[in-house]
Amino acid sequence: QLSSNVSSVIITGLESKMTDDVSIYPIPASDYLYIRSGKPLPGEWSVISTEGKSIELKKNELDGATVVELQHAPPGIYVLQYTHNGKAVRRKFARK
Repeated sequence: QLSSNVSSVIITGLESKMTDDVSIYPIPASDYLYIRSGKPLPGEWSVISTEGKSIELKKNELDGATVVELQHAPPGIYVLQYTHNGKAVRRKFARK
């Protein structure tokens, strides 16, 4: 569960933590981006390009992690967004 005092945050750099309980890897991503959480996340994930376009999100579950398929996304900078109860947390990542 995300902290209720976080309404919109963009984290940059090489950090792989979105919140205390969520990690994304590898950074930079290639064909897949993995999201691992210590607890279930009931919200929605989306991937947005720097131009503001939503990227088709194909997710699978693998070994307790959510796997986002990025094979069809061109290299560049993207934002991974998690939305729950009207609040959003965003994390920039690169796809090489």
